[in-house]
Amino acid sequence: MALVSEQAEYTLSQWGMWCRMGRPGPRDYRSIAGVLVEAMIQQQGAPGFTEEDEVMEIFDRRVMAALRSENPDAYEAAYQYYAVGFAEDKHGIRELGRRLGVGKTVASSRLYAAITAVATMVEVLAA
Repeated sequence: MALVSEQAEYTLSQWGMWCRMGRPGPRDYRSIAGVLVEAMIQQQGAPGFTEEDEVMEIFDRRVMAALRSENPDAYEAAYQYYAVGFAEDKHGIRELGRRLGVGKTVASSRLYAAITAVATMVEVLAA
């Protein structure tokens, strides 16, 4: 999509996959896909992704928690788009708007605000 920052969008897409896998994901959301993946890992004896989990856990606790407290609408748009998976849908923004109960333009502006905020926070944390 490359709305604002490719790095921020990539990070959000990684966070979204992490949420969908339920490792452990945001405190108030639970993905059924995460339960299924965990069951598969336990059955096959595959190792977990502990290092990546730690990074995503920190990102979730610091960056996404800050976004959620500062702009809950932008957080919800980012969660729905990246973690629920509308980013992979060719009609992603329209479906995001439907899910949020707003129009396509408002959904796009909320997602833009989320990406901008994440890009800014990541840049500040990296400095």
